[in-house]
Amino acid sequence: MNKKKLITIIVLVVIVVVGLSVVGFSHRAKAPEVTTSMVPTSTSGSLSVTASSTSSSTNVVVAISTSTQRSYSNGSFSLSYPSSWSIARYLPFLITNFNGQYQTGGIIPVGGAQIYVVTTTIESGYLQSVIDTQLMSAINITTTTLVVDGVACPAAAYEAAYAPGVTSKNVSVYCSRGGELWEVYLSYEANDTAAASAAHISDFNGVLGSMKFL
Repeated sequence: MNKKKLITIIVLVVIVVVGLSVVGFSHRAKAPEVTTSMVPTSTSGSLSVTASSTSSSTNVVVAISTSTQRSYSNGSFSLSYPSSWSIARYLPFLITNFNGQYQTGGIIPVGGAQIYVVTTTIESGYLQSVIDTQLMSAINITTTTLVVDGVACPAAAYEAAYAPGVTSKNVSVYCSRGGELWEVYLSYEANDTAAASAAHISDFNGVLGSMKFL
């Protein structure tokens, strides 16, 4: 085989190999595209207090986006929360400012706080009974009314023992819409400093102010 024919064969082989590589690359699976949507933060609903991986139901679209504020929507409600917080559970929805790293026994660490969003059905006229039952063992109760997404919601700040020798400070907000009762509540250690407590309340107010019932 002369040198000219050998060069021609090598060129043909290179062309075939390159062509197969291009075809193989074009058929690789594409990574799923992620879309995000921001929920604007409003200022309604505030309280002054002195010191839930993804799981979703059928036909429910969960959208989460991130900036200095993170936003969450699941088809039933939407809200924004500080980027220093993270989702620990989707059902019921739970966010914490300590990455969900509870101490033994499910105890909130000092400096930590959690916010739950829980919904249930309720019959007309039974809201106060539900509130009274939940606060039966609470102490140092202060009540007020907050507006969340245009809904006037009874609210209570109180203390409660949730583990032997452990007391938490809590704020519960009860929003009744038709046959649904939405409860949004904040919990943190009772022995947190005044500065930490103020930060928890400020973050909670921001969540309430951004919340929308869908």
